[in-house]
Amino acid sequence: MNEAKTSKNVIYNTIGTFFYFFCQWLTTILVVRISGYEDAGILSIVISFTNIFYFIALFGVRNFQVTDINHEFTDRDYLNSRHITSGIALILFVISLFCMRFSQVTVICCILYMIFKVFEGYTDVIFGIWQNHDGYFEILVSYIGKGILTIAGFCIGLYLFNLPIAIAIQALLYFLFIALYDGNQIKKLVSDFEVKTSQYKKMLIPCVPLMIYGLIVPYLNFLSRYVVELKFGTEILGYYSSITMVFTVMSTLMGSIFVTVLPKIAYLYQIGNYKELNKFILLANLGIVGFGVVCVGLGIVLGNFVFSILFGKQILDYMYLLTPTIIASIILSLVSLTSSIMISFRKNHLMLMINIIGVVLCTLSISFIVDSLGLVGALYALILSLIVIYIILFIIIELEVVKKKGEIQ
Repeated sequence: MNEAKTSKNVIYNTIGTFFYFFCQWLTTILVVRISGYEDAGILSIVISFTNIFYFIALFGVRNFQVTDINHEFTDRDYLNSRHITSGIALILFVISLFCMRFSQVTVICCILYMIFKVFEGYTDVIFGIWQNHDGYFEILVSYIGKGILTIAGFCIGLYLFNLPIAIAIQALLYFLFIALYDGNQIKKLVSDFEVKTSQYKKMLIPCVPLMIYGLIVPYLNFLSRYVVELKFGTEILGYYSSITMVFTVMSTLMGSIFVTVLPKIAYLYQIGNYKELNKFILLANLGIVGFGVVCVGLGIVLGNFVFSILFGKQILDYMYLLTPTIIASIILSLVSLTSSIMISFRKNHLMLMINIIGVVLCTLSISFIVDSLGLVGALYALILSLIVIYIILFIIIELEVVKKKGEIQ
């Protein structure tokens, strides 16, 4: 494992990921400025609802893909699997949408945004192929191009027309970029891309736990927003989501960063270098905690100033949500890291079972906590469930490493 190359790849991926998801977060700010908190609330529930089916489309394949260091499956297998999982996601999306009590505008926005998320799903598998061929610079360029186009298209559509048209323009521009850049670049990078196999069906079976795991964060995000909208209304949800969008952005950003270090974790585990592995795991955990302390401090010092500029002075009445949002985001990052490590250890079912314990806890407690504590209760319910998941996963990982070290001594 080339340390210099790994560091450069992490930098490329982190810059690209941060830029793209910063642009996505920026749309949640600009929708307030251009159209108001009502549309911000609609966009929030649309994003959190469609994200559930987006993760069904992903099916957990990316984590499996980048840890497939023995090349058990081909690039074509991974691409073909996305056709199947996207179809499953769309079917479940349509069924679920008819069961929800959304307004007509929200339904239209959900349909258009789901199309956009399907395109994002194809990007995910393409990036996995690029990653396995050291195409991190192409990933960087693609992220930046898509970030600029989507935010520009969304803002123009929202300013000139309305929210549904803004989302439609965003989806169209995203598709055009995949067709004109991603498609051409990947054909240059992957010479054997046209080789057809039928292994993708066998690949999807072990990915089922990863798919279910991928649904956990979107489900928790949607659950908190849905409870807030039911109890406080769409406009209050707009205020809540404007601040707590940090949670969504952080979870996506951290997931994209972790996917670049998964191959190294899998490699260290496979060759039995458990001393280096344990050091790497502990440093990663400490790094996230340190980053969290800095973020909380910055939020306390600069939060009111920054958010009042971004959203207007109306948001100041809800700034008490920022610190718990940052704390929830950091704990979620720790959960994502430890879950990813469990995936590298190929302990998918155990990892999933522990995450589900936290989900059940949050589902059962969130309504009661919100009734007792108000808006911030939704965040406290998330924090409680995430802490339970993290502690259990961290203990299991440390016990596994200690056990493996003992076996080779």
